[in-house]
Amino acid sequence: MTIELYTVNFERRVWEKVDALPESCAIFIGASGGTILWYEIPGEDLDAGLVRGNTIYFAQKNDRYLYSYDVQERSMNVSLPCPDVNSGHPEQQWILTHGWLSSPTEFTRPEVVASEVEAAPVSQGITLIDSNNVGDGWFGVPIDNLLGADCRCFHLDCEKCQFHDQLSNHRLPYLVHIGQDGELVNFYNPLTNATSISPLKGMNLTGAVIRCSKHGWLLMSQGSWGEQVFFFNPFTDERIDLPELDSYEFEGIAFSSPPTSSDCVVLGYSVGKQDLNLAYVCRGESRWTESVVERNGTQFMRSYANPVYHQGLFYLIGGTRSLCTFDPVERDAKLLELAGNDKSTVSIQGSYLLECNGKLLSVYTDRVGEFLRIYELNREAATWEGLDDTMLFLSSASSLSTTSAGARISGLGNKVFLDRFREKDSVFYSLATRKFHSLWSRYENNDWCDTKEYMNCAWMEPNFGTHTEEELVWFNPVEEEEEEEEEEKEEEEKEEEQELASFHPAIVEE
Repeated sequence: MTIELYTVNFERRVWEKVDALPESCAIFIGASGGTILWYEIPGEDLDAGLVRGNTIYFAQKNDRYLYSYDVQERSMNVSLPCPDVNSGHPEQQWILTHGWLSSPTEFTRPEVVASEVEAAPVSQGITLIDSNNVGDGWFGVPIDNLLGADCRCFHLDCEKCQFHDQLSNHRLPYLVHIGQDGELVNFYNPLTNATSISPLKGMNLTGAVIRCSKHGWLLMSQGSWGEQVFFFNPFTDERIDLPELDSYEFEGIAFSSPPTSSDCVVLGYSVGKQDLNLAYVCRGESRWTESVVERNGTQFMRSYANPVYHQGLFYLIGGTRSLCTFDPVERDAKLLELAGNDKSTVSIQGSYLLECNGKLLSVYTDRVGEFLRIYELNREAATWEGLDDTMLFLSSASSLSTTSAGARISGLGNKVFLDRFREKDSVFYSLATRKFHSLWSRYENNDWCDTKEYMNCAWMEPNFGTHTEEELVWFNPVEEEEEEEEEEKEEEEKEEEQELASFHPAIVEE
């Protein structure tokens, strides 16, 4: 989900993007959007934390939960202020009256408590495997204790030391988050439950949105309409600009290989009323190529899940578990409707597609995590099969997988790590207990209510490799001009041949 704010410039008669709200103001939106209120928060309410400034509060149809979006932090909170209201209650509307927050306890959900027999925090059951073989790290600093920003600074400040080579045994990915101001990069390590912050030097990422992550690179968009698309490595501050779009309208995007590779292809898609719209660009090309896939009765609902490049093909998953494949070599797309389609698991905001041990997995959740199901694609039978022995890291921009053995950590199998936090602790879903937990507290719940989701973030593995200036250029404009001149010359020659044929048909016949 992407939330953007715009204001009307009446002099220019255009919409202009707004990066933030005043710190003392909030917006309240009804379930259908029919009620929209601008609220200036009184100082005493703001100081007491009853209402947060620079925040959008909203509800959804047939839903009893309250959602709040922090514009500056780019994070989404979900809570249940009135647990006794059932989901079938008529549509709620916002009504602000004098002293409406005088009894905050009436709007507070009871704290989730552990069972009577208190269990130890889950983190006590985690052990490192062969940790003594990793080494002492740079100048005796244990690698396991270093945070994302530390790793980044060590690499940028001391290129001669082979610090990044010692990180080849890095066990778990980082959750990378960039705020609205675009000045700081936040690195969260799920193994240490620590977040480190690193400033960006000489890089303007104000308003930039993380769209995808793979191979240690972030694929991002920026600009009033998201027209600027580029790759960015937050560990080395390297950037690769792609050809501009008229506007960013993709519902999902992915790339096949590292952007410095000659065979890298970027594919984006959007779902129309009758067709599936694709756009792709290959390294060395200066413009995007558009393609339309006719559905011909095949349902392909919006899922907002990023495509996955798997065994030479891009895979796109629909909300009803229909599937589209795109061959970047043949530039051909195919639609497939899968059997075993249990529509009860479908949630537009909760669909993820990822690769795991050479297989494709799909993960479905509802709005508040009351269920979470994982399926494996059986390509021969074209059905989804249940799979629960895995370790996943899910976010809207990227999803990764590993195993406890592969991560060299025991005690983390059968868990799904999310981009959600309860206070400062990350939240994961246990496939064994079918509940949400935290490694660092006694938290246990049947859904992810009272948690915060970071919107502009992605799971990614550290990439400290540096590249030449030539490798950081997506296409060479000089070569592009030469190719265009050759194409124009060929077109002129064809036109001359056609004109000659029209005046001298006998010459053509000979």
